[in-house]
Amino acid sequence: MPGFTLKKLKINQALACLSLLFFSISSTEKIAAGSSKNTISVTKIEANVLSHGPCLIYFNDKGVKLDLTEQHVVYYCFAPDWKVVTYNPRSNLGNAVPYEYWKLNIAGRKAALTDRLTSTNTNYLGLPVRKVERKVLPADSYVSQAEFIYRDGTDRGDLMTSQSIWETTGYKLQKKQLDFLRWRFDLPTLNGVILKQVDRFKSGRQRTMFETKKVSQVEIARNQFCYPSGYRKAKSSEVKEEQKKYRQAADMFGTLMGD
Repeated sequence: MPGFTLKKLKINQALACLSLLFFSISSTEKIAAGSSKNTISVTKIEANVLSHGPCLIYFNDKGVKLDLTEQHVVYYCFAPDWKVVTYNPRSNLGNAVPYEYWKLNIAGRKAALTDRLTSTNTNYLGLPVRKVERKVLPADSYVSQAEFIYRDGTDRGDLMTSQSIWETTGYKLQKKQLDFLRWRFDLPTLNGVILKQVDRFKSGRQRTMFETKKVSQVEIARNQFCYPSGYRKAKSSEVKEEQKKYRQAADMFGTLMGD
C-alpha cells in the first residue's frame, strides 16, 4: 500500500538519522577522552622581565614551569620530589638540583632582608591580588645585583629603597611551589604568584622589573609539562650560556664605549 510504504520510508530515514547522530556523539566523546589524556589544564602567565625579556609561567597543583623564551632557558619544578631542572632546548643541555640544595638559597633570607611590609587587597588584570610594599634594607644584595646593569653611569650610586609587588591571592600554592617562585625571583617574602614588581630608588625614580600582560587557563600537551628527558648533563652556567652572554654584553659595552 502506498501510505504504508511512505510511512516505512520515513521510519527508516529517522532511524538512519538517529544512528548517524549516535555515531557522531560517540566519536566526539572518544576524541574528547583522547584529548583529556594527552593534555593537561594549567594557568598560564605571560609577562616581561626587565633583565631577561619575555617570560611564560605555567602552573597547577602538580608543579611549575618557567620559560625564559629569549634566553632559551626553561626551569621545571614538579611534585613529588620538587627538584629543579634547568634546561636549554637549543643546546639540549640540562642540570638537575634536588630540593634540599636549591632551597638553601632562600633559607634565612626572609628574616635577614625584610625590613617593613605593608599590604592591601586590590585587583590586577581582573584578578584579586595583594599589593605588598616592602622597605629594602641597605644590606639587601638584590639592590646591587638585579638593578646595577640597567643604570646609567650617573645612577650607579642610586640605592633602591622600596619595592611594590603584586601577588595572586586566588591560587592555592604548595609550599615548595612557593619556595621555587621565591628562589627564582629572589623575593623571600613572596606569598603568591608574582604578577608585577616595581622597584623605587632614593632619587625618586622607579623601574618596572616584572610585568604580567595576560593570565589565562589553557590546555597544553602533557609532555610539555613534565621534566625533560634525554638531555646532556652540564653545569648550570653552561646550560644558561652565561659565559657567552657575558662576552656578548662585554662586546656591546665595548662598542658603546667606542672600542
